[in-house]
Amino acid sequence: MELIKNYILTLSSSLFIIPGTYVLIYKKSIFSIITYSVSIASINYWLDPSNQHKLFYDKLTSYTACFLYIVNSLYYMPTIKLKIITIMSVFLYYVFYRLSCHLYRNNNPNWLYAHFFFHLLVNLSKWLLYLNL
Repeated sequence: MELIKNYILTLSSSLFIIPGTYVLIYKKSIFSIITYSVSIASINYWLDPSNQHKLFYDKLTSYTACFLYIVNSLYYMPTIKLKIITIMSVFLYYVFYRLSCHLYRNNNPNWLYAHFFFHLLVNLSKWLLYLNL
């Protein structure tokens, strides 16, 4: 069962490759490097979640990308409404990340769904930014 959980989160981490490829091909943007880095670090971690070094690099790339996402959303989003939506998306995916951590620490199997949803929200937020570059 643990292997299935790892594969589910590996799959959701690999979804980041789609907006990364879009921004590379259609926008010719360096954002693709950031997105690929997050995806690779996340996939690498979920293939062996007991490895603390992989967790460190996963969190390092994720936090760096989140910071860059916030800064670039504030710069590139054309309207105040879109800027607010993108910042709220960061808040929302942070809530789901913290929820997944809390559920995991309390041995609640629903942590997997919260973390999967967190990955989907991150993916959606990437699309919000990349479509407005």
